[in-house]
Amino acid sequence: MRLVMLAVLVVGCGRSDVLADEVSAPGQQPVTVCQSTCTALPSGLETPVETVPSSARPLHWLRCAGCVAVTVEPGLTREVGAATGRAVALWSQATGGLCLALEPEPTAWDEARLQRIHVRWFAASGRPSTTVQQTTSTFEEKTGRMRNALVELDEALSVKELERALVYGLGQALGLGRSADEVRSAMTPGLMGRDTPGPADRTTLEGLYGESPWCER
Repeated sequence: MRLVMLAVLVVGCGRSDVLADEVSAPGQQPVTVCQSTCTALPSGLETPVETVPSSARPLHWLRCAGCVAVTVEPGLTREVGAATGRAVALWSQATGGLCLALEPEPTAWDEARLQRIHVRWFAASGRPSTTVQQTTSTFEEKTGRMRNALVELDEALSVKELERALVYGLGQALGLGRSADEVRSAMTPGLMGRDTPGPADRTTLEGLYGESPWCER
């Protein structure tokens, strides 16, 4: 069964996918060993989170599955690589314990690879004309466990806009939803918002991924 959900920066979106007893990439825990226990949302959320459409379960990665790899498509500009590295460093400090690992070498998108966030330009077709960044996430419908996420960008973005779009896009890929708090969250619509994670984002991610991760209890 396949379910589609998008999250966009004008701002970006997501697609969902049912994940059965598949095995993760080398060095990561198989799904059958590392299981999500999520049945509801954690309390004390300051930034909204994306949820499974049919339930209140949050979209989330599992810390027990190992680091979430962050990769960039071959052929991207040096500015995109630098902005991706900056966004990874910022969110790594804000996740509350989830490991993000930026891979040094560009690599092509592979939808079958698990525990991965990938950055690339928009595909030539199927892009809404007003969208400058889009995040598409695949996840297990029963629990909300993330499988992978694809962050797509407009080639015309300036360096500062790239930095903003990537902070927003990676926030979406971590499970954060749209916020109305322009002071305390980077998850507000548009290219003029915060370009660093805010205290509301850190509080929410600490609840999801902190010392006792909500979906691994």
